[in-house]
Amino acid sequence: MRRAIASIDGMKRMLVSADAGPGDYQIADSVFHESGKGAALYQEIDAAYAAAFACCADPASVSAVQGFWYNDEANARVEEWRIRNFFHVPRVAVVAILSKTQGELGRAQQLAQDDLFRQCAAKH
Repeated sequence: MRRAIASIDGMKRMLVSADAGPGDYQIADSVFHESGKGAALYQEIDAAYAAAFACCADPASVSAVQGFWYNDEANARVEEWRIRNFFHVPRVAVVAILSKTQGELGRAQQLAQDDLFRQCAAKH
C-alpha cells in the first residue's frame, strides 16, 4: 500500500516538473509512457487494492473497497485506465485524479486494518 502511495507521489512530481513542451494536454500521457512508469503505477495500485480487498471481512468494508477501484470498468485494464486518466487530460486534472486515488488507497488501507484488528480481537 505504501509503495503505491509513494509511486503516485513520484508520478505527481514528474507531472509537475515536466516541461510543457508539446502542450499541457499531452504531457500527462508522455509521463505515463516514460520508462513504463504509468503501467508500473497501475500494477502497484491494482495490487494494493487487491491486498486491501483480501483483508476485508465486514460487508460494508468490502463494498467500500470494491467501490474505490473494482466497480469502474475503466480500471479493468491498464490501457483503459491510461486513456481515461492521462490521454489528453490536462496536467492539473491528472494530479487531482492521482491525489484522489491516493486518498482512496489510504481509506482502503484503513478499512482493511480495522477489519483485521476486529478479527484479531474477536479471537481473544
